[in-house]
Amino acid sequence: MRKALFLFLILVYFWVGVKFVVAQEVEDPASSARASFDKSYSQYLSKLEEYKKVYDLYVTAKAQHLRSRTPKSESALIDAGQSILKLRDEVIIYYLDMLMKKYKDTDGFNDETAGRLQTKVDEEVKWYETHILSLPSAASLEDLTEDSKEAQTRKRTLTDPLIYEILLNISYAKTQDYADRLENLFWGFRKRFDVIRADTREGFALDVRKVQVIDRYLAEVEVIIKRSNDKRASVYGEILKGKVKDVSAYNGIIKSLAESTGYQKDAIFKFIEAINEIKTKDVI
Repeated sequence: MRKALFLFLILVYFWVGVKFVVAQEVEDPASSARASFDKSYSQYLSKLEEYKKVYDLYVTAKAQHLRSRTPKSESALIDAGQSILKLRDEVIIYYLDMLMKKYKDTDGFNDETAGRLQTKVDEEVKWYETHILSLPSAASLEDLTEDSKEAQTRKRTLTDPLIYEILLNISYAKTQDYADRLENLFWGFRKRFDVIRADTREGFALDVRKVQVIDRYLAEVEVIIKRSNDKRASVYGEILKGKVKDVSAYNGIIKSLAESTGYQKDAIFKFIEAINEIKTKDVI
């Protein structure tokens, strides 16, 4: 029994050491999801580098046209503009795919939420793909300007809120994983303590005061867990609205999620206090 408690304590300290970050562990059940994310992330970085190179060419073409303002320089600028707008749309497409792969690679992710988010992503990807197909029809710099403004408006009003929604769901999924593990720890300890409490053998039975202290700790842990879950439920309601459109609002929700994990860590320390109450010298 003492050995079981020692192993349980090790698990508790391991849980405390977990930080509030996106999952980095590679586990066998998630190896496929991790491989998919790694590939998507690599493709996104490659596309981003391609965009940067083409952007430099666009800047050069623009400077040359401003100096000469000839039909030839204008044609070169239109070509460069079409290339940069195409790649800008593609970077967004690759980024959305990478974010979805990251969500599915996060401990605590939800299949239903993944399906809902994927539907939104598919709608955005379809829009940008259609936009890309329309770019060759631009016959002037004015046409390209309008195409660019159209994409910027789409990103600001629909794509950016979706990006924030996915990022927030990634963070929320991690807190869900923590919550599940905390529940397992709590009920696992409670079950073990009930066994210890029922042991009335001389030299093994805990005195009444000790039992009362541990019961108090467990009651406090249960209250803290509820407080954390209530906080998370409130935050998830805000995430579901999908109305986060800027970094300030995003950071506000992340702060609230961090508060919920703070409650979870408080519960773990209460666990440790309860476990420390169970000592051989305190039996009757």
